[in-house]
Amino acid sequence: MSFKKEKITELKLQHGENLHLIKLDNGKSAIVRRPTLRELEATQSLLAQGQMMTYNISLFKTCFIDGDKCDDNEYDLIAMSSRMAEITEIATSTVEKL
Repeated sequence: MSFKKEKITELKLQHGENLHLIKLDNGKSAIVRRPTLRELEATQSLLAQGQMMTYNISLFKTCFIDGDKCDDNEYDLIAMSSRMAEITEIATSTVEKL
């Protein structure tokens, strides 16, 4: 699926500036938004249990805005959702001993 500039502008007005386009090699694509802190906290237990794939899928489904739905193809769903880690990393920090 491709998105025209007008559609992206409309989605940004509705959902804010933090939208991201995920594209697959097979031509499928989806627009997702960055998850909120509350959404990240709600799925944190999945990470603690070592369920990284389930965590990513949950975030992808929660943050999905528009595009090709991948529920009927688990390989596409895994490929799309695996990019959520890149979207949630918004800033980095370091700790320095003084």
